[in-house]
Amino acid sequence: MFKWPPLLLIFLSLSQLLHAQPPEGARGAFRPWSVGGFVMTDSQPYRGADGIVRVLPFVSYQGRAVDWYGPFVRYRHPLGAGWTLSVRGTLDFGAYEEDDAEILTGLGDRRHTFLLGAGLEKRLGTAWSASFHVDRDVLGRHDGTEAVAGVNRRIGHPRAPFSANFGGGVRFQDDRWTRDRVGVPADKARADRHAYSPGSSFHPYVSTMVIYRVTERWVTTLGLRYEWLDDTWQDSPLVSDRGRLTSMVTLSRSF
Repeated sequence: MFKWPPLLLIFLSLSQLLHAQPPEGARGAFRPWSVGGFVMTDSQPYRGADGIVRVLPFVSYQGRAVDWYGPFVRYRHPLGAGWTLSVRGTLDFGAYEEDDAEILTGLGDRRHTFLLGAGLEKRLGTAWSASFHVDRDVLGRHDGTEAVAGVNRRIGHPRAPFSANFGGGVRFQDDRWTRDRVGVPADKARADRHAYSPGSSFHPYVSTMVIYRVTERWVTTLGLRYEWLDDTWQDSPLVSDRGRLTSMVTLSRSF
């Protein structure tokens, strides 16, 4: 099982190096398009689960108003005074497949879905920002809603050889979303898995993303997020862990 404190300490230490980089170093001509691949991991909090690794290609585009990063697309509209309104859509991977762990057998695979949402971001000076967004399942997989509020600290210029973001906040998941992740219907209960119909849940989290420009065109990133699972999740017969670690590594070439 992954442990978050050593990872967090490593990246907090690395932030000193990032902060020391010359902000104008190695900036090249801006190229909005890029192609590459990414590896996503999820430690999975379910009893007996080994975690998930996904390897996928992606195309991205960064424009003045539109961002497209693989399964995520966003339209941004400035409101003035440091505020930005965004409308977003993203692919949400299914929480688990029933063969991920014996405790999940018979519950059925959780299918991928698409989320639509909106958010607000507020710049707090040159390096800090605060954000709030809400996303909802629009394909009827679970009809759940998730809201995330957080703060973020940028270190280094995005076009420098090294840059990073560090943040934290809280994730709210309504009862439909939470039941999809950790609920057990009465007709699926068994001796080691009692029926469980949870309510909504809150999960504090910390996150970081480090960006390294290998060359002017080649970029690699590492993103990590650790969240503390609340009692609603921990009380589920499906869950054995108190926290969850997800990561993403990308390698891309701009053009």
